[in-house]
Amino acid sequence: MKTIVTYDKNISFKKYNSLNIFGIRFIYKNSTENDFFSLIQNAKNELSNKIIIIIDLVGVKPLIHFKGELEFKKEEIIEISLIPSENAKISIVNFIWDDNILENEYIYIADKSIVLSIISISKKNIICKVVKGGNIKSGRSITFSNDTIVFKALSDLDYNLLKYIDKSDVYFAVSFCHNIEIINELILQFSISSEKIIPKIEKKLDVNILNSIIGLTKYSILGRGDLFTSKKNKENAIFQLTYINQCLKFKKKPIIATGILESLDILFLPKISELSELVMLSTLGVNHIMLTGNECNEELIKNSINLTNSI
Repeated sequence: MKTIVTYDKNISFKKYNSLNIFGIRFIYKNSTENDFFSLIQNAKNELSNKIIIIIDLVGVKPLIHFKGELEFKKEEIIEISLIPSENAKISIVNFIWDDNILENEYIYIADKSIVLSIISISKKNIICKVVKGGNIKSGRSITFSNDTIVFKALSDLDYNLLKYIDKSDVYFAVSFCHNIEIINELILQFSISSEKIIPKIEKKLDVNILNSIIGLTKYSILGRGDLFTSKKNKENAIFQLTYINQCLKFKKKPIIATGILESLDILFLPKISELSELVMLSTLGVNHIMLTGNECNEELIKNSINLTNSI
């Protein structure tokens, strides 16, 4: 199995070259534009040509915001402001109102690390009950249990990045890329080859729409973090199989992301369920996985690659 990892500034490009990885994913955040452009140029200069460079276009996704780190206590009733301000204890940024957000639905923070049940909602705030608590830092992503809610694929930040960055020798992973119009826009407006566009599929799609996306591109990513936050887990598990089969049918390379070898971050040993899943994915024809989050430090990458290579 070939592995894609998220860039960690604590690992030198020379060290990455020795790790036998397939690609590195770079996320444009918490840095100035010039710093990010320099980072990508250094990656081009120093990385082996066997490692592909992937720039993640994150789109417009709501994020939880508060000061520092916060503990969400089970059964606690909390108020979340939909209008970010200094006076709000907890707020959501990048929020776009959607009439499909209803009472008794759920809000998931950081891939279900925190689960909130919506008691009431207005255009100013959401009152929630904490169903699953824990500690998290500000800036983590939010999803909703109602999978009809749509997130925007390209943000103003993404457009600005695409306008000025040197697009040679890099791939672009596009969040919430759920129709070919987004791909065509990148091709026509920014002169990006379709082979350099990696759509991230994060919801169950009609098979004809899925085929149109897969047919245009060389790689695609199934982002299971958002896919499996909806209440239709059985349908979405079946959709994962559909996605893999359709990629193989078109002789394209499926990439599975999110929830891969997460236990290595804590235990340094994989769970039996994780090993079984890797074997199953390999048997089904998946040869590429993407590690996300905290499992991308050097030691854990080594452990993951040793494991996936043995499988």
